[in-house]
Amino acid sequence: MTDTEVLEKNLDLQTGFMRYVFEHPDILERLPGDFHLVILPAGDSELIRKNLEMARSINDGRKPVVLVRLKSLRPFEVESLIIQDKSGSFDVLAETGSTSPES
Repeated sequence: MTDTEVLEKNLDLQTGFMRYVFEHPDILERLPGDFHLVILPAGDSELIRKNLEMARSINDGRKPVVLVRLKSLRPFEVESLIIQDKSGSFDVLAETGSTSPES
């Protein structure tokens, strides 16, 4: 997978996550004010691997890292949110929902 493909896929994932947040605004109460966002998409092991590598490289202790594990892409369903704070400890928040009108 090229860097351009990784970028395009991650932009699509971020758009889906923004839709999810607009439809589930209560999730904002659980997220830190300023953080790095890394999305782990269901069914794309290569992108998951690349995004985990990115998560490790951006974890500099200044901003928490929020990992969003997806259950599915269509409809966009969040399986869980994993927040790694500045100290390196993790908090797992289970959230399930979708942006699809069918759900």
